[in-house]
Amino acid sequence: MKKLTDTDKLSDGTGFRKELIDEVKKYTIEKHLYIDDSVFEYNTLVALSWQRLAEGKIEKRDITLLEHEYYKMTMKKIHPEWNHMQAHKVSAK
Repeated sequence: MKKLTDTDKLSDGTGFRKELIDEVKKYTIEKHLYIDDSVFEYNTLVALSWQRLAEGKIEKRDITLLEHEYYKMTMKKIHPEWNHMQAHKVSAK
């Protein structure tokens, strides 16, 4: 995974603010990888999506990933008592 500085390029390619992409990328890499905040989960689809984004080969599903992760991250800020799966279920609707 490239450094957070690659989000300048991602911002240009997606239309999302760089700061939002920085937050989502950090959250996805540091927080999203855990189910119930304890069990490590490596998600190949998420990794491939970040790779496409970084390479500028953006697909609609990659935009959906950014939106979903941002919403999940926001829900966990609003509801700090929620675990990963609770925030995921609400975000997936």
